Amino acid sequence: VFNKRDAMLYKKHYNKQPDAIIPISTPVPTFDDLPSYYEKSDKKHFLFVGSKYYPNILGIKWFYENVLPELNDNIVIDIVGRGTEVLKNELTDSRIIIHGGVDSLSKYYMHADLVIVPLFDGGGMKTKTVEALSYGKVIVSTDEGMQGFWEELDSNIQGNIVFNTNDPTEWIGILNNLSKVEINRFNESVFNVYKKRFSLEATKKSMWNLLG
Repeated sequence: VFNKRDAMLYKKHYNKQPDAIIPISTPVPTFDDLPSYYEKSDKKHFLFVGSKYYPNILGIKWFYENVLPELNDNIVIDIVGRGTEVLKNELTDSRIIIHGGVDSLSKYYMHADLVIVPLFDGGGMKTKTVEALSYGKVIVSTDEGMQGFWEELDSNIQGNIVFNTNDPTEWIGILNNLSKVEINRFNESVFNVYKKRFSLEATKKSMWNLLG
């Protein structure tokens, strides 16, 4: 299973412990567009990645209704994901750009100042979160988006580079504060945790250990 929550559910339904907890993983990015990490803009770009899937739609609507109205004007919310074009008639704030489906997420992650993960439903671990970690990003997430990740982050990352809260007031405070300061688009400490725990190589190592 992916995380401790999954292990508890497995135990509940099958009355035994899983053989291993091995987190979700992704290949290390190629970083083929490095200038995007260093380009400066008058606007702060906040990225949301997610297809037209119920938890994603629920989450971005929560953000739109409860957080966005109180945010500073010097931000752009980039929404990327297949099917999200259906939201264009609902999410009409001028600070939102809905890109819909794209050929590659790489340039969007690289160009983002931070990644938002407002999720309240679902299971396992979130691909969008591990992708954001793989690009060394600042992340603001709810508890659901951080399942299986938060406890693996170093204390100097928790609450400083990666933020985890379900409280919309705290979201507003964090994002408004970040919108006023220089944001590192690549944080080596985040990337190093990703490589050690959530990269494809880390998963291969865990699988080999499991198989003996």
